[in-house]
Amino acid sequence: MSCAATGRCRDCGTRRSDCRSSDGIGDIAGGLLAGYGLVLAARLRAPVPILMRMLSNIAIDTIGGVIPLLGDLFDTQFRANTRNLALLERWLDDPHGSRRQSVLVLLGVAVAFCALLTLTV
Repeated sequence: MSCAATGRCRDCGTRRSDCRSSDGIGDIAGGLLAGYGLVLAARLRAPVPILMRMLSNIAIDTIGGVIPLLGDLFDTQFRANTRNLALLERWLDDPHGSRRQSVLVLLGVAVAFCALLTLTV
């Protein structure tokens, strides 16, 4: 029987309403595990702008994935670990260029965030 007919989740067997309340747990756990890559980058002595950009990728992936239904679509497109690995490899290949690019990206994010806060007030 389908889960719509039985009212039970196909994956865990609980009632569908109970299962939906725990949707974000996997995304939060994934965000915590992605933090290990951040620790490795810090051990490699990556500069602060690179680490901050990696942290923002993890935060965006975790927060975006927690959103019910849309989070599943978001998870298929935004991969924080892949982005962070590419960012770290770029830094190892070209330390000065990737650091400058990360500073510019972080400044852009900060300006966008401030503009968003201003619009909501």
